[in-house]
Amino acid sequence: MLLGLRSSVARTSAVAGLASTSHSSRMISTAVLAPRHTLSVRSTRQSNLPTLSLQARFKSKRSSAQYFDLNAAEADDVPVMKTKGKGSKGNRGAQPTSRGARSKRSDADQPSDADYRTSTRNQDLPDEAFDFDAISSHMSRAVERCRSTTSSLVGSFGRADPALLDNVKLELASGTSKTLHPLREFATVGVRDSALIVTAFDPEMIKHIERAIYTSQLNLTPQTQSGDENVLRVAIPQPTTESRQAMVKDLTRICENARVSIRDARHKAQKQIKSDIDRKVVGKSEGDKESKKVEAETKKWSTQVDQLFEKMKQSLLAA
Repeated sequence: MLLGLRSSVARTSAVAGLASTSHSSRMISTAVLAPRHTLSVRSTRQSNLPTLSLQARFKSKRSSAQYFDLNAAEADDVPVMKTKGKGSKGNRGAQPTSRGARSKRSDADQPSDADYRTSTRNQDLPDEAFDFDAISSHMSRAVERCRSTTSSLVGSFGRADPALLDNVKLELASGTSKTLHPLREFATVGVRDSALIVTAFDPEMIKHIERAIYTSQLNLTPQTQSGDENVLRVAIPQPTTESRQAMVKDLTRICENARVSIRDARHKAQKQIKSDIDRKVVGKSEGDKESKKVEAETKKWSTQVDQLFEKMKQSLLAA
């Protein structure tokens, strides 16, 4: 009887165990595989075997944990744009140019040489008013005129030199206006007995020649010669302290005229640069660069005038 009870209890326990197993198979058992992955076990009625579904868990700024199904990525509807590969015909990679390496763009996208134009010369920018070459040429001519005049003045100071009258001009009436003509067109100049001898081609021009020499600011007094109507004698006075001081004043006046001409050219250039900036022909930075070039050019030619004045002054005082 005792044996019968034990076998009955064993059968009952086995049935209960099967029932527990069947009930457990319907439940979802979850095991953590990794810190960011969760493995869930699910049973289905269609199959006796459990199916596994892998879910990924990640953290975001807004939520401490979010879940998404990796299988959902298979149904991606985002269109894919076709792009040119490295071997495409229109993309040759970085090609060297005269300006350096070229970016990986087609030739049609590359900027032309005109886009890199930085010169501010008038032939490159037709609308630009500023012309550095013209300004520099104006200053150069002013210095050359000053050098020629002072050299002639100082070189002939105290000496009978025909070159002393090279800058003398005659003012003649031409219709309703008056024009200036060089003295050499109407007479020749020679030296005799430490004096200049001026011989006119036409005796009727003697009065005009005499007036031109007298008003030339050379401190010379021409004299007519008795018995010779077409000849003038111009005595060259010996240098004195007063004459040297007067000549220094003349040098100062001539050099100052050259400086004024240089400053006028600089003022004109500044107005041109300002006009170009206002009309958007050049940018502000480019205009500043041009202004600095003009200032440097002005300083260069003004320095030459100062050096010329000191040189001529020393020669004049030593004569």
